[in-house]
Amino acid sequence: MKKMKDCYKLLSKLLQYPSDLLEMRDAAKKLYKLIRGIEAEEIEEAKKEFEKFIEFLEKSTIEEIEEEYVRTFDLFPLCPPYVFHHVCGESYRRSEYLVKLMEIYRKHGFEPDKTLKKELPDHIAVIVSFLGELDDRRDFLEFIIKGINKMTDTVKKKETPYRALILLTHALCSADLKFWSKKLEGVIEC
Repeated sequence: MKKMKDCYKLLSKLLQYPSDLLEMRDAAKKLYKLIRGIEAEEIEEAKKEFEKFIEFLEKSTIEEIEEEYVRTFDLFPLCPPYVFHHVCGESYRRSEYLVKLMEIYRKHGFEPDKTLKKELPDHIAVIVSFLGELDDRRDFLEFIIKGINKMTDTVKKKETPYRALILLTHALCSADLKFWSKKLEGVIEC
């Protein structure tokens, strides 16, 4: 499913700290075109939210977008961008997840691009970027879905344009996991 990999790659760009407004607008438009072509009930509501995010990008300056990013993900965030923080908080268990993530990345030869190198391995942009590199995503999706679910619950009732990106991440991961589970069912013989 190349289309899904492309969705993850574009989504990762939008989940990073904003730096180039034109690049963000272009990535958002390309992503919207791709998700409009995906027929999955999980994605329908996320598409509507994403339209609001595109509108936010069109009407805002880079400074306003940076401010909203910081309000949402940094300092005293509405929604910390670290997937396993939503599962474990800052406990030692999160460290275990981070080590496991680094092992998975290493096993697949994944190196985050230069803009993501400074981020922890469970930063949502890094995880989504990795999803954009994987051909068979089922096991990894199963590994991260609990954190994605909790992150989605955290942001659902928050007023921020970035909510659309988290909801879209959740929708894509859920639809993708369903696809891989069905694909696997067709392979198993009793």
